Amino acid sequence: NRFMTPYTIMNHLSFIIIEALQPDMERKILSDYSHHLLSLGILCSIPATLAALHTFTPHQIQEQFVFQYSDPSVLTAWTSAYFHSDTSHLQSNLIGYAIAIFPTYFLYDYWDRRRRFWVIVVLLLVITPLVTALISYTLGYLQWEIFIGEITSRGFSGIASAFGGMLLGGVTLFSATEYGWLNALNVTMTIILVGMIILTYVSGILTPTIGGLLIIGILGTTSVFLTVDDVKDRSHLRSRVRENRVNLSYIVYCGFVVSAIIAMIFPLNVVQDDIFVNIIAHGSGFVSGALITLIVGSLST
Repeated sequence: NRFMTPYTIMNHLSFIIIEALQPDMERKILSDYSHHLLSLGILCSIPATLAALHTFTPHQIQEQFVFQYSDPSVLTAWTSAYFHSDTSHLQSNLIGYAIAIFPTYFLYDYWDRRRRFWVIVVLLLVITPLVTALISYTLGYLQWEIFIGEITSRGFSGIASAFGGMLLGGVTLFSATEYGWLNALNVTMTIILVGMIILTYVSGILTPTIGGLLIIGILGTTSVFLTVDDVKDRSHLRSRVRENRVNLSYIVYCGFVVSAIIAMIFPLNVVQDDIFVNIIAHGSGFVSGALITLIVGSLST
């Protein structure tokens, strides 16, 4: 045929557009891949540095950078977070770090808040050791007198806990951005209640009464997500879930990770393998991570 039909013209135009965009699409894919590779490399360099410090720094030198409650200093309050008593201590803290940081990274990447992620990470690495040491010294040594004698403090657990708090703060801000603050606060409360269920179950103190009260609390916090139309028509609820399935997947997964972290950092048995688990540092680190995340988030909007 001498003349092209409209359908043929559209095919040709589509082909031309795709050919024109293909280099840009390939560059974007390559750029995203390079970005993830570099970011994950930086995140992995932190445990690698901790392992190198533990393996190659002589014990006598390590002891000079450990925080001593009987002889505190600002320098050792910060440096003690990056040294560990033994390999198992290091491994447990690195596992906690990995559990917290990687879901946090992918949440912020999906949310397109990469710059904010790195700002918070740097702040937590710098500020958290000082905060946890100060609170542990004030409460554990001065007030409650549980850190007596020549007891020292060391380890990355306070910072790892802070990254757990960062994840909680991130889920809260993400939920607030997408669905409003009321829903975000209920998401946060649900995560904490689920964490309490896991904690009490793992600790062997989950009774029907405790479990029932926690489940009632969870039903209360999650019921606000339902509308009247959802209750009347299940197809409406299924439609809402489908429309928000990606967001919900991130919220549910990251929320469950935070719940597990809560159970990990607050063991009821604070003496494990003849080592005192400093839940004061864990708690102050977790709260600091959440607060710093919320503060940075509020300043970024």
